[in-house]
Amino acid sequence: SVREFLLDENRSGDYAIELLDGHRIMSLGTMKLMIERLHFNMCNLEDSHLLNWEVEDLDERVKKDIAEELLYACLNWDLHISSMEVQGTVVKILREFCWTVSLYWIEVLSLLGGMNVAPRSMNNALQWMEDIKVSKI
Repeated sequence: SVREFLLDENRSGDYAIELLDGHRIMSLGTMKLMIERLHFNMCNLEDSHLLNWEVEDLDERVKKDIAEELLYACLNWDLHISSMEVQGTVVKILREFCWTVSLYWIEVLSLLGGMNVAPRSMNNALQWMEDIKVSKI
């Protein structure tokens, strides 16, 4: 796999990536991407009172209006943050994400039928933040 190749310095040479560095890069990248691209009414729905299943072309709208990389970010950012060491830069970006676009993130999860990701993500982020508090004591 590409992952195994990049993690094996003998095979990938100058392209090798340390696992923790990879998680840091992906944590920052996914959160910055969400901060930049998430917004109200991601699929330009005409009526916000409709339930998702009542929107006839919802799947097509999701494919058209939400890029693959943003879908990845929304579904996986927490897995990267929970796999890395505590860093101030990531704390700052996480705070910005929570205060500015977390509701739009939940909107995307709802559009994807992936609301089960929200509790996992929040739990992972809270656990990571708890590790910060413990490490400062």
